[in-house]
Amino acid sequence: MVWEPSWATWLIEWVRANTDFVSDEGVNHQLFSVRIKPKDVALYQLYTSEREFLASDFGGATALFQVFRSFGFPLILGALAIIMWRLLDWLGFARIDPRNIYSVGSFIFSGFTTLVVTLLFLSIILYFFFLDMSAMLLFNKQHWIDGFFWNFAFVFAVLAIKSIYGWFLFFRNLFLH
Repeated sequence: MVWEPSWATWLIEWVRANTDFVSDEGVNHQLFSVRIKPKDVALYQLYTSEREFLASDFGGATALFQVFRSFGFPLILGALAIIMWRLLDWLGFARIDPRNIYSVGSFIFSGFTTLVVTLLFLSIILYFFFLDMSAMLLFNKQHWIDGFFWNFAFVFAVLAIKSIYGWFLFFRNLFLH
């Protein structure tokens, strides 16, 4: 038996209480979601329902891992933003930065670019709220290798934050100066 601190038990129970079972008809729109599909062979062979999975010891370990992934995401994103902020300008993002709008065309282009990278950013955030994806990462290193491309998607998240920050400064300067 492995020792489990009380705070870990509390976090696991918190995730269990705030998890939607996607296969249920009435989705309550909780913070986390889980769905075990037949195509998820490794999970489907062990657990035939989401409730069975989440009640198991492996489901508890997945819930704790999910908490660390979800709360670590903003920290990783902040560190990447600090590292990449000037690099993005050097690579040409300064041309489409909302702070550098000089015409109606650049306003429209910058707005469209912000919309695209923000939608990509939101899709990346959704990746961190599905427990079944975290469970697959806990099985073996092949799932980490298969999901490695998601690490490059953080660039879109940093672009979205930089662009939204640029719009904030644009409108602040427009209305306050």
